[in-house]
Amino acid sequence: LISNFINQNKLVNKKAIEIGCARGDVLEIINEAGMKSYGLEYSSNSVSHGKSLGRNITKSFIGDSKKIKNGPFQAFFCFNFFEHMPDPQLFIKTVYNNLSDKGVGLITVPNLDYLIKTKSFYEFVADHLSYFTTDTLKFAFESNKFNVLECFLINNDNDILIKVQK
Repeated sequence: LISNFINQNKLVNKKAIEIGCARGDVLEIINEAGMKSYGLEYSSNSVSHGKSLGRNITKSFIGDSKKIKNGPFQAFFCFNFFEHMPDPQLFIKTVYNNLSDKGVGLITVPNLDYLIKTKSFYEFVADHLSYFTTDTLKFAFESNKFNVLECFLINNDNDILIKVQK
């Protein structure tokens, strides 16, 4: 998925940020696919662990400042973290302002329609502050100046994947 996204968007040798990168495991995949990866993570333990493995992670919460260290980026990734944001619009605006022109993003979130359909009430947890359908996820990015390139269901319809461009 990541490698195809990088190749399709001609991102080899470009810079990418993963927001909510935890220990930075995906940063390794981004690097192996040909990009220079940076991570943004708030957990001190995760940042320390990732840095001990040589990963380029900054301890910060998106929206704490208008400028993300090492930006602007040509791409961003956010895997099942966006739903944890207390202010999704601030998240999107901050990302937008730290991308280069025509910068692209790949985001995944749990699929609210699936959770309701399957009565997966255990997925409604305190740290999930927002829930999205494909329509509401598209709207969130489109109403903040992004073009939605693709939006579809993955993981047996459990998650939504959206690809966006500045």
